[in-house]
Amino acid sequence: MTEAVAEVIAKVAEAAKAAMAQAAATVEAKIAETETAKATIAKAAMAKETAESTAEA
Repeated sequence: MTEAVAEVIAKVAEAAKAAMAQAAATVEAKIAETETAKATIAKAAMAKETAESTAEA
């Protein structure tokens, strides 16, 4: 009986570890998405600035 309980606990711990790894991967992906969005916004801001400077000239 004790071995069976230990096995169940080990399986639950393994499942929790896998779920945490998946959550970490999801967070990393969201961070990468955010960084890409920031870069896109920065490029757009530079393009706007360039366009405004060109229009003034």
